[in-house]
Amino acid sequence: MKMFAFAGGSWTGGDSGTMAPNSRDSGTSGRQGRDAYLDELCADSAIPETPVITDLSEPGYPANGLRFASSPFSDNSGSFGAMEYRVAHHAPYTRGDNTPFPFEWSATWETGELSAFTPDIRPPASAVRGGQTYRARVRHMDNSGRWSHWSDPLEFQASNPPASAYQENLVISEIMYNPSGPDDTEYLELHNIGPDPLDLTDVRFTKGIDYDFETGTVLASGAYLLVVRNRSAFEERYGSDLPVAGEYLNEEESRLENDGERIKITLGTFPIHNFVYDDNVPWPEEADAGGFAMELMRTSDNSSSAPLDPLGHGIATNWRLGGSPGSASSQTFEGSDPLDDSDQDGLPAFLEHALGSDNLNPLSGPELISAGRQNGALTFSFQRKLSADDVRFTVEVSRDLILWTNETTLVSETAGNEGTSIVTYTPTLEEDNDSRLFMRLRATLVDPLP
Repeated sequence: MKMFAFAGGSWTGGDSGTMAPNSRDSGTSGRQGRDAYLDELCADSAIPETPVITDLSEPGYPANGLRFASSPFSDNSGSFGAMEYRVAHHAPYTRGDNTPFPFEWSATWETGELSAFTPDIRPPASAVRGGQTYRARVRHMDNSGRWSHWSDPLEFQASNPPASAYQENLVISEIMYNPSGPDDTEYLELHNIGPDPLDLTDVRFTKGIDYDFETGTVLASGAYLLVVRNRSAFEERYGSDLPVAGEYLNEEESRLENDGERIKITLGTFPIHNFVYDDNVPWPEEADAGGFAMELMRTSDNSSSAPLDPLGHGIATNWRLGGSPGSASSQTFEGSDPLDDSDQDGLPAFLEHALGSDNLNPLSGPELISAGRQNGALTFSFQRKLSADDVRFTVEVSRDLILWTNETTLVSETAGNEGTSIVTYTPTLEEDNDSRLFMRLRATLVDPLP
């Protein structure tokens, strides 16, 4: 739109009977000649020729596969000065309270003035939403500052990007949401567990933190990548040789909430993962200012049926205390016989691995499992090795040592020594005066994932 007067003027206009009354140059409206002035602007032969926009997008217009090209600059009296691309939502107006008109001039994405001729452009995936209709246009400007008309529109219906590779293979593997000391050392860790590299150009954190990965960011198969709140503070604590992609806004409102919140990561506008973490049991409590991060255990049995959380990020028992930014800390059982008891202490090798004891030292194991009472309730405690991600623990209860159930609940988990924690359960099975309750620990080997 140009700045022009609607009142007054002496331009010669028209008086077609098909015109609205206030557009006629009859003098009756008091706004003579504005239609003629607009016609003159539109018919200006000195402006650059109207360009043509061409579609180079992938079939189906996936949000991360849009690409549009412009015809060459053409002007009889000038040379190239700048150009601009834009994409706008196009939809019929739907009546409703506070519903804005979907005017096409309200762009959902635009390049702004490009001083160099850019023959084609790839809008970011965040420019569109799957299932909605858009129009792409381009215009040129000459060296005197005169713009061409916008090109005829290229109309298309966007589709959601193919996100399955990201949903299945891009893991939010570690979260430090409330570090001991300054909050500036917060971080999130991503891990590519798939066989192929993942292009993170269109990947964004939209809840929890606000962060867009830079164009060309690629996460190789098996690699880790960190997004930190404050890079200087992070590197002062952890070193400068870690794979930091960038930092999110160092403002109070952009930090991770210490009492838990929703984390959402998207490919364009399409959700990849969307889950809520917490700071209360059964979530790892000592991740809340205890000096630990939360680390996702990658095993074959921690998947989720939630469509926006297939890797089970929102399941509390899939997380453990940890803290190894930029690298793996998981350890698996390496013995050939899980039932081997080399030190003859009654604990098989696999259980010693799970508890963090030594299968060659009979003094390292017997006191790692204990029972007691807390506030009158029966409790059962055991030590666990934090990095033993190939272990699933189950605490079972019985009245008769024959029928066992898992009617127990986690009470607490506190940090122990040398990479261990002390886990305490209590039975939910009601005690009575005429019977006893027995509790036992079951450790099951599960398959670790990459």
